[in-house]
Amino acid sequence: MYLSNGTNHSQNFKSNKALNILTIVLFGIGVLAGVGFVYQQFGPAAEPFTISKDEAIRLALIQVDKEPRRYAELLPHEEGTAKLIHVTDHGISFVSDENSLDDMWLYTLEGTPLDAYENKYFWDVTVITTNASDERAYHYWVDADSGKVIGQDFSDNN
Repeated sequence: MYLSNGTNHSQNFKSNKALNILTIVLFGIGVLAGVGFVYQQFGPAAEPFTISKDEAIRLALIQVDKEPRRYAELLPHEEGTAKLIHVTDHGISFVSDENSLDDMWLYTLEGTPLDAYENKYFWDVTVITTNASDERAYHYWVDADSGKVIGQDFSDNN
């Protein structure tokens, strides 16, 4: 007949309890990591910019009103158009898809102030003002992070 030692059984119980707690904690961490991974893959995508297309157009319309050389009789005949520009290394710029953010085609506009930036997004916004006999285009680059208008170009289209 074998008589058990009270301390041996108590130490075994404490060891099993610690192992059970450790197993539960590690399983919980694994479940949380799995949920985080699934959310990252299928959850809403974060945009790399804070200024939306509509907000960039609104900022450009405000800028048109401030232009010192603006003809007062010419009014914007449309809200404006905008496309997303991604400036990569060495100032090389691409027009980007607004949903996937994939670079679609090379964006070339000689002498743009975008050459000084790398790995940033900008909205290329054009606003056309017109009346019955005249038309003028206002062109702006709006920083997609800050909303700052960093460049402009004017052209008469008559």
